[in-house]
Amino acid sequence: MASKDYEISDSYAKNLEKAVAATEKLINNLKKIKQLSEEIARINLMNKVMDETTGMGYIYAPQVKTSVSANDVFNVLSKHSRQFFSIVSEGVQQDSGLRNTIKGL
Repeated sequence: MASKDYEISDSYAKNLEKAVAATEKLINNLKKIKQLSEEIARINLMNKVMDETTGMGYIYAPQVKTSVSANDVFNVLSKHSRQFFSIVSEGVQQDSGLRNTIKGL
């Protein structure tokens, strides 16, 4: 019976390791998203400081409003495209709602 307790404990430890690894990966992805958001915010601030006319616009999701120009967004995306699409790909794999939305496009 002692060996069975050890097997359960070993299985639990493996699952815990997987959960920790997944959490670390999620934290890293959130940090990357935060960096991209901060870069867009800096561009937005620079546009306001330089007194450029920036109209309200949308970035992909219509619920996200921003005054950053489309060119600014594409510049950030092209600079960080691998990182961005890696995050999107991971989100699609993990979120069935997002996956179904993309299938519907």
